[in-house]
Amino acid sequence: MTFPTDGTILALQPDGTRLRAVTVDRQNGMVRSATTHELEPDTSSILGLMAESEAVGVMIMLPGASMVVRTSLLPGGSDQELLPALAIQSEALLGAEHPEHRIGRGLLPSAPGESNRIGVLTSWPSQMQAEAFSDLAEHTEIPVRWTTPAAGLAGLMGAHRPAGPLVHADSHTGSVTFAWSHTGGVGFRNVLLPAGELWAASVGRAFQESALGSGAPESWADAAGEALQTGLASLDGSLTILPHEVATDLQERTGLSNAELGTHGILVGALLIDPQASGLAGLRDSMPT
Repeated sequence: MTFPTDGTILALQPDGTRLRAVTVDRQNGMVRSATTHELEPDTSSILGLMAESEAVGVMIMLPGASMVVRTSLLPGGSDQELLPALAIQSEALLGAEHPEHRIGRGLLPSAPGESNRIGVLTSWPSQMQAEAFSDLAEHTEIPVRWTTPAAGLAGLMGAHRPAGPLVHADSHTGSVTFAWSHTGGVGFRNVLLPAGELWAASVGRAFQESALGSGAPESWADAAGEALQTGLASLDGSLTILPHEVATDLQERTGLSNAELGTHGILVGALLIDPQASGLAGLRDSMPT
C-alpha cells in the first residue's frame, strides 16, 4: 500500500513511559501544519488519535540504538539520477546482511553553491525487533512505516549547512545521533554510550571524535562537543538540539514552537526528507506482501 502525500499523517515516538505524537497535515507532500500530542503508550490510544485526526498514514520512529547510518558523497544530479547509484553503494556501505525492506536511502537537498550531493543510508538490522507497536498494522488498514533519528535529522537539516550540529539524544537508552556540516562536507553518525552521570561528557567526546574524523577543524569540533556536554548534562529522556537558523526556518514552516521542535521535531523531519515514505522514512517491520 502506497503512503499518501495528502491528508493527516500520525507520527509516533516512544519516550520512556510516554508516547510522543504529532499529527501533520500535508498537501502534495508539503507540511501545512503540525500539532503535538502526548499519549499513553498503548495501541488503543494510538487508534483513538488515528480516528480523531482522520489519519491516512502512520510513521513510527525507531530508537537510535536500533539503526545504522552511513553517508555517501555523490556527484551533482537529480534524485532520479542519483538514487540508483546510492542503491548500488548500499551493500558496500551497510553490508549485505540487511534486508531491502529495512534499508532507507535518501539525498539531502542541495545547499547553495554545492556541486555534489550527499546521500544518506540507514538500516534497521533484521535482529532488531519492533518491540513497540509491532501489532499496530494488524488493527488498521492504513499504511504503517518506520523511520530512524538519522532520517529525522536529515529532514531537519534540509538545504541548511549550519555552523552547529543537529543532535538527537536519549539519556535513557544512551543513544545519540549527530548530523553536522563544515567546509569539508556533511556527516552523520549514531553512537550508543553507557547511560549514567558520565553520559553527557561521553556524548561531547564522541561528537568531537566524529567531527575530527570527517575533517572538521579541531577548534570547531572541540567547542561544539563542549557545548553538547553542557546542554545535555541535565537531560532526562530524549531531545533534539537544533542550530538557531534551522529552528527558525522550521518554526515558520510548521508552526511548532522551539520547545515543540525539541521534543517532536525529529518526527516532522522524517516526513520532510521522505514525503512518500518510500526511502528514509519507508522502512518496514516485515517483507511487504
